[in-house]
Parts: sequence; structure tokens; C-alpha cells
Amino acid sequence: MVRANGFRVRTESTRSTLIHGTGETSRAMLAFALAQKVNPGFAWARCAQPGPLLGSKVRELLATHALEGRIAPIDPSELARPEVGAETFNALVASATYRNMLLELLRLPPLLQGVVPYPFQEGERPTLVLADTQALPEVVRHGSLEDAGLHETLHHARVTLIATWEGTPPPLLKSRFDRVFAVEEVATAPWGDARVWSDHGRLETDPLEAQPMATAWRRLALDPQLLHV
Repeated sequence: MVRANGFRVRTESTRSTLIHGTGETSRAMLAFALAQKVNPGFAWARCAQPGPLLGSKVRELLATHALEGRIAPIDPSELARPEVGAETFNALVASATYRNMLLELLRLPPLLQGVVPYPFQEGERPTLVLADTQALPEVVRHGSLEDAGLHETLHHARVTLIATWEGTPPPLLKSRFDRVFAVEEVATAPWGDARVWSDHGRLETDPLEAQPMATAWRRLALDPQLLHV
């Protein structure tokens, strides 16, 4: 289904998700599994170098989905919103049907513009995992991930955004995502023993109360093989 401005309507599969808490491995693997469920060809980008506790097998797995093959963290400027003058743009684009859509897409940060397919193909569900967003400068985060307009544009373009954050994220950031998972990992235990719960927004299948990762994994219908990485 397509809206009048050329964007598709929001579907459950395009819900944005934020995963925060302790344990880099549990955050990364939950993000990986959720992204894979939406689109097996999803892209992974990180905002900081991985921590020392992230195992080699997990690093290798994440590298297979590195955005454009880039292993190094992104430059924060790639998430900065470009300036696009509406008056000049309107003079160049005659069709009012696509004008608003194109203008919103051009105002996306460069990193996100590269994820949006154009022209749109029915059935496409581009998916991006943005890891370790706590490393972004506040001014960049506020102008991108905390911008309600950016999330709305991604929803319209049927892009699924999954982000991870070490620790507790700012309330404004949490409020911008459709659903938020909190994870708590014990340093001396396997990442699969971490506990997870819904912290904001949820589907009927989301774990509401804190429960073992394996239980939440089954409830979310995620790939069981990933639990053994």
C-alpha cells in the first residue's frame, strides 16, 4: 500500500527498536537476531570500537554484515543531517506527488540515505543495525536519532532501524523508538544467560517481564542457532 506522497504505510516489520543495558555481546546478538528476522541481508554499522569482552566468533559474525564492508566505526558526521533548501528544491522538482518524499529523503543523514532503496521496490525491507550509539556526540544524536521527523521518514520508506546503547539511554532517545528492550548480563556468565525485558512499547510477542534470554528468544521467534554463537 502506498500513501499519496509516494511512501508506503508503516507495517509491523518496520518498527524501530532500541536495545540497551549491560553486556555488549547480549545487546549485539539480540540486535543481530531481530535484524536477521526482518531481512537476512541487513547491514551493520558501529559507532565505537568493540569492547574486549566481545568474542571472536561474534566479531566474525557481525563482520559478515558490515555496511559496505566497513569494519571500523562510522564517522559521526555520517549521521549529521544535510541542509536542503526547500524553496530551491521545489523549483527543481515539478511533481508535487514525489516532492515531499524526495525532500525528506535528501534530508536524511548520508549513512541512512545509503540504506534507503530508490526507486522503491514492493516487498523490500531495508534493515540497519546501528551499534554503540552511546558513542555519538550529543549534538549528532539530537539531530538524528532523537529527531522524530527522521524516524517518520524511515518508517515511510519501510526502513527498519535497530540501535544499541551501552547503559541507560536518555529518555528522549527511548521515546523515539517504537519499542525498547533492556538487557542485563552477568559478566561471569554466558551471554545467553542474560535477562531481557520490554522497557518501552511492545508487541504481544515481546517479553514484558524480565526473563532469560533463551525464553525471550523463543517468544520473539528468533533463530535458535544464534543462541549458540
